[in-house]
Amino acid sequence: MKQDIITEQTEQASEIDYVKLSCKKSTKIKKALYMFVDWLLPDYVWGVFGKIANKIRVFFARRLSKGIDKHVIIRKGADMFPGVVLERNVTIGRNVSLNWGVTIKEGVRVGKYTTFHTQNHKRNPEKRCFEGLTEIRPITVGKNAWIGEKVTVLSGVEIGDFTTIGAASVVTKSIPANCMACGNPAAVKKIYEDVGSEIADDKEFPDVENEVGAEGKNE
Repeated sequence: MKQDIITEQTEQASEIDYVKLSCKKSTKIKKALYMFVDWLLPDYVWGVFGKIANKIRVFFARRLSKGIDKHVIIRKGADMFPGVVLERNVTIGRNVSLNWGVTIKEGVRVGKYTTFHTQNHKRNPEKRCFEGLTEIRPITVGKNAWIGEKVTVLSGVEIGDFTTIGAASVVTKSIPANCMACGNPAAVKKIYEDVGSEIADDKEFPDVENEVGAEGKNE
């Protein structure tokens, strides 16, 4: 009971911090700069010009959220907020939406048009009336996970290490490590028995244009 109270207080404090941070003038300026630079830059991640464009995009994304590692790939149109954590060798596809409190661990690849919703409407009508409409519950994606395109991940979800989420899935509850899940709502379809324990190496990942999809959708 005591632990539940502490957890609730921590979540409320995190929510207040994110809201206050997003309302600061400096944060709004950083967000506007990131969006403008992203609009100007080409959608390249290969070749000399692609690497330069990605480094510039990542530079401005890191000004917005200090939890973003410099060794990541962020494709054009990715929507960033303060409080986002992207560890080393993460690849974010085109037009991905990353809300407050999203943590994506090392080696994860996220397909285009995927959305992470840490915000949700409070289920208790009294809380909605007196404490505001929304609550923030963090999302965590484990190392070397693979998130297909057009996936929706809802608030409070944890996705385990080495897990694959099939295209167009809606993840409403936490998914364990070393498995493949898909559907609406997403459910485990396959367990990976022999998954290596080593995290991704230091090389940059290639394009995520046609990542995860067919297998996850047809299981």
